[in-house]
Amino acid sequence: MKKSKTLKILKFKFLIIFITSIFSMNAEAAICRFNNPNLAFGIYDPRQGASNTSTATITVVCSDMKGDVPYSLSLVNAKQSLNMTKGGDVIQYQLFTSANYSTVWSDQNVISGVVANNAGNGSDTKTIYGKIISNQIGIKSGGYNSATDPVIINLRY
Repeated sequence: MKKSKTLKILKFKFLIIFITSIFSMNAEAAICRFNNPNLAFGIYDPRQGASNTSTATITVVCSDMKGDVPYSLSLVNAKQSLNMTKGGDVIQYQLFTSANYSTVWSDQNVISGVVANNAGNGSDTKTIYGKIISNQIGIKSGGYNSATDPVIINLRY
């Protein structure tokens, strides 16, 4: 059975290459990091109005805490659409801060939370929402990896 040229399989991993810390009074001694979130879109449908969405989680983990640690996660690059590249093909997608896909995640629209102190350690998990921009025709089958156009996440606490 021959696969339709309109169905594309897309998977990608975020490449985390940058972390910045801005310390608050409760976070002075804390050491915080976050996991490398994985977001897989599955089969790409280029038709107008097709869903092409997926979610992933980011967990912020802190140690050596003296109190609760508020934090924010932002994208370092403020561009509105991101690219995944394979060979000469480029597919565009966006990341969002909410499940209704109304607020694009950026350097200004951040994901915020608080890591609760539990005997000096703690973690907090947030969901990110991805959506491939619809109506991208002519994209070849195969896996697309954001490592060719990395998403750089900034952790501030």
